[in-house]
Amino acid sequence: MVACPSCHAKRLVIETQWLDTTLLAPVPHRPVVLTIPKRPRAYRRYRRRLLGANARVAARPVTAAIRTLTGDRVTGG
Repeated sequence: MVACPSCHAKRLVIETQWLDTTLLAPVPHRPVVLTIPKRPRAYRRYRRRLLGANARVAARPVTAAIRTLTGDRVTGG
């Protein structure tokens, strides 16, 4: 279904307001996008455990950076 640009813009505003007031916690959000280089992707396609290992390795520095930025002193493991 194709909507006119005006209707689409209105819908986006309404959905954004709903997300902001209803769904998202009242804290700053920062999207983080992590990618796997093209060649190693093939290994992860057939060895799915590698994806979990990659996620755990990537989570450590992202979590540390967030804790540093927020002043959180909690250590987890």
